[in-house]
Amino acid sequence: MTHLSKEEVLLAFLDLSRDDRAYVLKYAVLDCSQSSLAQLHSDIAKQRFLKGRFCPHCYRPEVVCNGKTPAGVQRYLCKNCGKTFTATTKTVFAHAKRPELVAQYLECMEQQLSLRKAARQCGISLRSSFLLRHRILDVLRDSQPIEDLDGIVEADETFIALSFKGNHRRDGFAMPRGAHKRGHAASGHNPLVCVITAIDRESDNCGVVSNLGKPSQSDAVDALQRRIVPESTLCTDRTNIYDRLGKESYLSRVQLLGGRTKHGLYHIQNINQLHSSLKSFLIPFKGVSTKYLPNYLIWHNRFHFRASQRLPQQEIRQLLQQNDICTTTRKLSKRPAVPITSSRQLPQLQQRLKEIAALEEKGERNLNRNRLAHIKTPDFKPEEIGDVPF
Repeated sequence: MTHLSKEEVLLAFLDLSRDDRAYVLKYAVLDCSQSSLAQLHSDIAKQRFLKGRFCPHCYRPEVVCNGKTPAGVQRYLCKNCGKTFTATTKTVFAHAKRPELVAQYLECMEQQLSLRKAARQCGISLRSSFLLRHRILDVLRDSQPIEDLDGIVEADETFIALSFKGNHRRDGFAMPRGAHKRGHAASGHNPLVCVITAIDRESDNCGVVSNLGKPSQSDAVDALQRRIVPESTLCTDRTNIYDRLGKESYLSRVQLLGGRTKHGLYHIQNINQLHSSLKSFLIPFKGVSTKYLPNYLIWHNRFHFRASQRLPQQEIRQLLQQNDICTTTRKLSKRPAVPITSSRQLPQLQQRLKEIAALEEKGERNLNRNRLAHIKTPDFKPEEIGDVPF
């Protein structure tokens, strides 16, 4: 068999007609893409089935090979549930036609690009960009262990504007306040979302979307009780909302009074830096929907906070390959409008739901978009209220 040099191949290619060149390029790229896709599935299978094959639908080990796809991807059949699957089923890489897409999108997230800019750079639609972003963040959120903060732990709360961005009426959502019109005073009261945060001297930190408005002592307990190692030292400002947390978790308390931020070894400069970094991170997004705020907290911590807390891209890819995720556009839109963890506010919100339902039954509620301006709390559904871990 005669082997041609690169120059001879190039000359032969240039001698072809325009249509023949297009034909050759099309199938050369297709063959290369299919080869890369088969290699991606093979790599993920080694990582995901390291301890043996299992069905991602029923998680049973009764699995056999079931042929290959036209692209050369191995398929499997579960004898228990009868469903077929591949190594990427229920992962971020499921249905991927371009193996390099996830790596490209991770680079866009490191650069903090908007959805539209990331979509243009990766060559995907806006909807795909939105779904891929939250699939990645869901995996990082669900695979993140609860931080054990110890030593000197600083705690404080920060507040972020309540936003219903992305909630549409076709999903059964109604704005709980009147529209904000330019040049007019805002109708009603728009409460702030409280995020309770804590950080130790190793930069390990956590943040929890706790409640609406000013937090109470029970809110601080709900947010941080299982995240701080007993007998640690809790350093806070002069607020008293952490008194109960200190007693129930057996923590030493240090309060900085008189507006001071430092007293010897004890200070709250790290937690202030965390808040400043988080606020700066959120500015380019021009208002983050509160329902997705836990994901953006993860994004900030794992991509943009201190270098010691950032995950290398290779480690992120391994997490994406090994962890199941069932995020769909429909499930994203059905998430709670305000994913608070406060046990104190849940009964109040449920009572407000009953009041809204009673108004609807009596016909005393207007049909325009400003009909809930007199109600101060968001429009929740009972099944939407629950804990969202950070």
